[in-house]
Amino acid sequence: MIEITYKNDPMFNDGLTTFDVDGDRFNIALQTTGNPKGKVVLDIGAYPGTAYKYFGENNIYTAYGLIDGEFAKTLHDHGITFRNSDIQTDSEFSSDADLLLFQEILEHIRMPKKCLLNIYRGMKPGSQMYITTNNIYYYGYIIKLILGRKILDPLGTEDAGYPGHHRYYSYDEVQQFFEEIGAKVIVARRTNFLPPIYCYKNKMLGVLKKLLNICLPNLYATHIELLIQKPS
Repeated sequence: MIEITYKNDPMFNDGLTTFDVDGDRFNIALQTTGNPKGKVVLDIGAYPGTAYKYFGENNIYTAYGLIDGEFAKTLHDHGITFRNSDIQTDSEFSSDADLLLFQEILEHIRMPKKCLLNIYRGMKPGSQMYITTNNIYYYGYIIKLILGRKILDPLGTEDAGYPGHHRYYSYDEVQQFFEEIGAKVIVARRTNFLPPIYCYKNKMLGVLKKLLNICLPNLYATHIELLIQKPS
């Protein structure tokens, strides 16, 4: 798969790959989903293919999302089945996957309720969906707001190929939504996803973030994490 290499990034060292920066969160994803083997996995919003490294070796990996260009070619070259479509508006969405991955996508979605209902409707009975997104109470956002800095991207990003962050969520808000539509919520919690300290250009920033994670209540964790199941 494509290994996106960081270059001229304001936070992370040049030469790092997405596997260096995001490896810990994907290992957590494997643990939360029970280290699936022999399953059909659908990765929604699959770019840049990081999940393939972790879920593709022992499962049948498929991809879905606004996939084109070099990434589409890479998927094709690897023989990976994929569909290029927008999950917010795809009225024909359906999946025979045992596990759907929806990682770091919800914060980019302009129609979250419609999107999640669309996915849930298209899931097969008994299948599961693993969701991660930014925690609205993350201490980093509070600090930015105190300093008068923006925490969301401008409206113009809606038209971009990679839409910016539209809004953030609390885990109980998303948990309640799935319970109301009849899903079984297996996991709903706040989780800290932070790259290793060596990834940061400013090592003191990395150390400070790790210390804040340890010292602050879990309410202020970086992300929320859910695993839900559609009843059989």
